[in-house]
Amino acid sequence: MGKSRLGWEFEKYADGLAGEVWWHRGRCLSYGEGVAFWALAEIVRQRLGIAEEDLAEAATAKLAAGLDRFVPDPGERAFIGPRLARLLGISFVGVSFGGPGGTALAREELFAGWRLFFERLAAVQPVVLLIEDAQYADSGLLDFLDHLIDWVRDLPVYLLVFARPELGEVRPRFGTGRNRSTLTLDPLDADSMDQLVAALVPGMPPGARVKITGQAQGIPLFAVETVRALIDRDVVRPVEGVYRLAGDIGELAVPDSLHALLAARLDALDPQVRRLVADVAVVGSTFPAEALVAVSGQDESSVRSALNDLLRREVLSVSADPLSPERGSYQFAQSMLRQVAYDTLSRRNRKTRHLKVAAHLRAVFAGDGEEVADVIARHYLDALHAVPDDGDAAQIRDQAIAALIRGAERAERIGAPARPPPATPRRPG
Repeated sequence: MGKSRLGWEFEKYADGLAGEVWWHRGRCLSYGEGVAFWALAEIVRQRLGIAEEDLAEAATAKLAAGLDRFVPDPGERAFIGPRLARLLGISFVGVSFGGPGGTALAREELFAGWRLFFERLAAVQPVVLLIEDAQYADSGLLDFLDHLIDWVRDLPVYLLVFARPELGEVRPRFGTGRNRSTLTLDPLDADSMDQLVAALVPGMPPGARVKITGQAQGIPLFAVETVRALIDRDVVRPVEGVYRLAGDIGELAVPDSLHALLAARLDALDPQVRRLVADVAVVGSTFPAEALVAVSGQDESSVRSALNDLLRREVLSVSADPLSPERGSYQFAQSMLRQVAYDTLSRRNRKTRHLKVAAHLRAVFAGDGEEVADVIARHYLDALHAVPDDGDAAQIRDQAIAALIRGAERAERIGAPARPPPATPRRPG
């Protein structure tokens, strides 16, 4: 069992309870050096039904409607509204909180407003907040999560945070203290790994299972990806909802590392689909099909056909949560697949794709990409560093600097001034 499976099991458990719960899920971005409070904003958008592509006017209307529904007291709505608006980068009651000239709010006031929103939810029924990939979280988000648990004492709020060990390096005591527990997921023992593989493909010969489990070294993902590689080769096929061997497995060549295994899976794809996977690696952690169409330059029917193939091969997954504004968005089934796909790109191809993604984000997000200025800056920086001697390097550098400034201004407005920014490009001389 890994983090993703633990989260899946917990969500299914919560869904099966007789009582209702408010379920929320937010993911910290690995790109853009941790966009300030991104996971928290994703959670609030989910509760209010605000999609990332919603125009500012639509988002403002949904915020007002959500406050009317969840916060019965008018005075509390007036207090919470502007603070949630600042988090989402939109306006509330005619006051702008998205631009550089927005009204100043102290970080303590922002935290108090956000906390009160969750308290009012928890007063109706239990609130569950699942934060994924917290190793990428900005320091402001970690501070707010600590603040939330410290202040919400007598209301049912359950916070589940998933992270790799790197989180302990930047926040050693996160997850310790009152009302907190830390669970370390160690590698699985040999018997557990054998049970895992046997459950994935019932009837697999013992020799093949031993070879897979021996290479996996207690890492469930390695075993799962090995089985996915067999599915790609049609050696394993779904039969009445269960994966079965389609014939003699023969000699099973298991790469020595997970990276090599994932690279082999990508190499087996059709060249056109493989190029699309490389585009996905640059686009971002989650993305709608429309974004991939815009960046890849391929026609929509070809892109959607390729996406369906990648879903079948379990290279990508798709959000199916009916309550989430991210419903229908795609992501890599395993984050390491993204890094492997990115590594296949030449430096010039990386530059071209990063510039396309930056232009797309500026076009689809309100205010020339105000909310994701950090991410836009990172794309410009990566484009610059990919081919630093090109003739347009000075122009790209200026675009990166402008995006960095906008990102820093937004971070200050939403109470995350200590968040470490991406490396700032230097001007010649």
